[in-house]
Amino acid sequence: MSDGSLKCPKCSNTMESGVKIDFIGSTQVYPERWMNSAIANSLGIVPGKTVNLIPSVKFAEHLIPVKSFRCTSCGFLEAYAQ
Repeated sequence: MSDGSLKCPKCSNTMESGVKIDFIGSTQVYPERWMNSAIANSLGIVPGKTVNLIPSVKFAEHLIPVKSFRCTSCGFLEAYAQ
């Protein structure tokens, strides 16, 4: 999937690639990651509860980087876990 190939599903204008950032603490910044909810539940991750996943090896193998795209016209965001 190349950056220039995506068109906005809302207004058909160009989508640009980017990264949604997860802030952890006041000094650490990480790109957003995705995890299957069944795996998250089995690891004790509860929606709305803060969990520090980055240093943990047991979580790392289940985290998939998220690539995001933003419409340059209307601002619509679309994300893919790849």
